[in-house]
Amino acid sequence: MPLYQSIILTKFTTDAEIGNFNAATNFVALMSILSVPITTALLPAFSKLDSAANSIKTFFKLANKYTAMIIPPVMFLIIIYSIEIVQIIYGSAFHSAPLYLATYFALYFLVGLGYLTLTSLYNGEAQREFIR
Repeated sequence: MPLYQSIILTKFTTDAEIGNFNAATNFVALMSILSVPITTALLPAFSKLDSAANSIKTFFKLANKYTAMIIPPVMFLIIIYSIEIVQIIYGSAFHSAPLYLATYFALYFLVGLGYLTLTSLYNGEAQREFIR
């Protein structure tokens, strides 16, 4: 996918804009440090819950609430300080990178709707059905 994305970008934009976009996407690792352990920990929890009881619904609400307490504050800080973050790491030559960074991290607004917990819920359900 990244190779295909790079090929398409080279046809429609300049090398400077591709560099700005790649500089912004390098910061995804910051959010992955928080989001990947959360989703990894939720998968076995969802696979062990009984679907007949109301426990999955209750656990999903709790998991979503606690995930939304952790991820959005970090996301807001990265969006607010995107200009400073890019200038400290890459310098002032990357003018468009803060805009790309803020736009890319806006995806994490969906955390409140279950962006990170839904994947673990569905995979846990599939794993429980596979074991049966």
